[in-house]
Amino acid sequence: MLRKNTSRMEVHQQNDSEEEFVCPVCLLLLLDPTTLNCGHTVCRGCLAGWYLSSQPRRQECPTCRQKWLGSPQINTMLRNVVERLHGERSAERRREMEANEAFNYKGNLEKFEMEMKQQRTSRLQHRERMFFCSGMTVAITAVLVVYLFMNGSSSSSEIKTRADMPVATWKSLDVADWLVSLGWARHYSEFAEQYDVDGRVLLRMEALKLMELLNITEGGHRSAFELAVSSLRESGLRMPQTMWEYRALYPGRCLYLSQGLKDIPRLTAVYLWLFHYEDIFLPFLHTTVPRHWDEELQFASTLPSPSLKQNVMFLAMMLVFPYGMMGLFAWSLRAAHTLTHLVVMYNCLLHTVLELNFVSSCIVNGRWRQWRQALGYQVSRVVMLGVFFCAWPILPSFICSGLLYYNLYYTPMMLTREIYNICFRPRQ
Repeated sequence: MLRKNTSRMEVHQQNDSEEEFVCPVCLLLLLDPTTLNCGHTVCRGCLAGWYLSSQPRRQECPTCRQKWLGSPQINTMLRNVVERLHGERSAERRREMEANEAFNYKGNLEKFEMEMKQQRTSRLQHRERMFFCSGMTVAITAVLVVYLFMNGSSSSSEIKTRADMPVATWKSLDVADWLVSLGWARHYSEFAEQYDVDGRVLLRMEALKLMELLNITEGGHRSAFELAVSSLRESGLRMPQTMWEYRALYPGRCLYLSQGLKDIPRLTAVYLWLFHYEDIFLPFLHTTVPRHWDEELQFASTLPSPSLKQNVMFLAMMLVFPYGMMGLFAWSLRAAHTLTHLVVMYNCLLHTVLELNFVSSCIVNGRWRQWRQALGYQVSRVVMLGVFFCAWPILPSFICSGLLYYNLYYTPMMLTREIYNICFRPRQ
């Protein structure tokens, strides 16, 4: 009687222990138990069937739907415990699963293991590519830093001296450079050197005689030349014609604009409208939204007030595609420093792609409801830029130059890497 009670107790304890090792998917004894990131443990065959039956492939826990990362492996410790306590039942269940042709146990496991191996290989290749790209980026950055440290200060001072040099001290070569910087007057620069047209001749000779001397015969060019010469005579200085000349004269403003147009382009456009209307905002507006698309602007002269149509088009385009507007402006100035303006246009293209991706994700995933976080981010960027704009005069010139070059040349590499990760990052 005692032996019968003892055997019944052992069977009861064995059944209770078997319930502790039940798969939550098939509700049977765990077979090759696999533990996921969420902590749930399921049969590897159940996990393979769940994964392969989903279209597209969903790396989610069958119990709680939480995403699992990497390639889940068999919990060997738990498997050994199950086989030690329930060896016969585990072997019997394995034979049943392998004999069940409808479930295709072996085929599912082989296909699952093959796809997990491909994902591991893809992740390793992605990591190797990222290491290579990171190394190349660091090397290029180091070379740029050394180059800018050795040549940045001297070239900047030379450009600044040439930009703010009085017109009366110009030589014929300076007059030729000024004509080249106007773009449309490039073909007349050779006549300035040929007839020795220096700064004093440019200031004192009548405009008509100057145009005859420089062989300017086209009507539109004659009017534009007259406006440019009158502006030179009024200011006595050459207006900055390229980005580097503008940076040499206004380093703080140029650095602030490069950072603001990169992070908060719409609010930066409002800042330009409020504080730099005539010297920056109007040329930007007339270049991107001209009255006539064949119109040639002269930034040294006073630009007319934009029409209502121009204002409406500019406002709409700036709200929808601000980086596209900046790319269009850089395209119009590509004649001077072509490489830099190509980098700016590429930068604008990358920002546009990322912004479109953000908008699409907001629509699909409902992230537009998080408008308070987006607004807070914009406000924090404005405050940070304001503090930086006030503090830049006490910073060393090398730091300011480094930040500007970072915004121009290093940011596109970072954005390219970000877009690559969005498009080609292997699924985790």
